[in-house]
Amino acid sequence: KARMAESEGEEKKLYARMAEAFENIPRNPARNLYEALLDFWLYYTFDGVDSPGRFDQYMYPFYKKDIENGTITQEEAQETFILECLRLLSEKGCMGVNLDLEYVYPFDRESYNQFLALFAQRLHARGYYLSTALAPKTSFEQEGLLYSAHDYAAHGKYSDFCVIMTYEWGYLYGAPQAVSPVNRMREVLNYAVSRINPGKILLGFSNYAYNWTLPWKQGEAAVLLSNSAAQNLACSTGAEVKFDSAAMAPYFSYTDSSGKRHIVWYEDARSVRGRLQLVEDYSLAGISIWNINRPYRVLTELIQSSYIVDKFV
Repeated sequence: KARMAESEGEEKKLYARMAEAFENIPRNPARNLYEALLDFWLYYTFDGVDSPGRFDQYMYPFYKKDIENGTITQEEAQETFILECLRLLSEKGCMGVNLDLEYVYPFDRESYNQFLALFAQRLHARGYYLSTALAPKTSFEQEGLLYSAHDYAAHGKYSDFCVIMTYEWGYLYGAPQAVSPVNRMREVLNYAVSRINPGKILLGFSNYAYNWTLPWKQGEAAVLLSNSAAQNLACSTGAEVKFDSAAMAPYFSYTDSSGKRHIVWYEDARSVRGRLQLVEDYSLAGISIWNINRPYRVLTELIQSSYIVDKFV
């Protein structure tokens, strides 16, 4: 009863604060972090957005301004974030949160771990799950802004599931190569299972392709394709599809109508099977597909033929 009363008290305070904020938004620009969060919530709720994108980048200017002005503390900002997450979970009927914080500074690693512990505690108290997304590391000491602050052991301790983002070796502005090479994925998993219970690990599963113009030059962007579009392109251009046995990934080259050469790395049934085998080899909890907005029949049929599927979530 005491816990219920405390919860009701928190909700009353939250509704009063919301009413005050709605005096300004959405008619006017948000003035602080809290109003920015509410503004985002309105957009997310009524525009039917399926992915918020770089939420951290949208909110950081408001957070920075509030901290510098002394109108909010780090603890208050965390509380605001947690309460808004709980609100969205309740209203959307979701099972939990996938926390994907990237490019965290190395000196913030312990602060990130402490927030993780707090967030997990609050979510679990309401019966929600917490999963976190982790950069594909091969050692604790691995340097780089994408990697340093991701503490595999801490995430394995506090999270219900850990999504290892084993993709983007071949990426938008990088040199042509397989997006999710199985040999590199194994290197990451060898380290991951030494820090995280394999039963908590979800293997990141890329579901897209890249088309690079040759010769590739530093800074030039590839073109993002669905795997189905990549296969159709290979057929329409009469390209010979080759297979990299180490990466377990297909690729092909072709010349476009203007005479430019291209190389495309994508996924097919062979590469999907190769990555699904990693789940069995390392006794992982499952896979996490990035992303399901590009339907790929080969992927869904192989999953359904290999496992008993309750629901795609």
